[in-house]
Amino acid sequence: MFPRVGQYLFAAIVHDYLYWNQICSKEEADEIFYLAMKESGVGGFTRLAFFQAVDKVGMSSWEENKQNKENGYIKIVPKTHIDALDSNPSLKWPEYSKILKRKNISEPVDANQQLKETCNAIEVYRT
Repeated sequence: MFPRVGQYLFAAIVHDYLYWNQICSKEEADEIFYLAMKESGVGGFTRLAFFQAVDKVGMSSWEENKQNKENGYIKIVPKTHIDALDSNPSLKWPEYSKILKRKNISEPVDANQQLKETCNAIEVYRT
């Protein structure tokens, strides 16, 4: 029904990052997604459809991400390991993710406190 790429793309990328990072609650991440779509000019019908989708069925992705992180998988590749992707362009993410896990490579520490402040600001927006 919706193309993979649209005005909602950047909002979706931020939302996916928040679901992985989990510095915000799921509810905060979903609300940031909604607001980011609104700021990107996504129409009301599309915004509502996407928001309802993540609100209703997003918990499985949230929990899967939580489990994957606890099991040592990463999604943010440290700069020191990006060259491996350049040297082997046929390497697919599922395979590379397992390689990184076997090597005990961890994600860079996210010291972006502004991100948590954004999550907290949603509380102000609600009231």
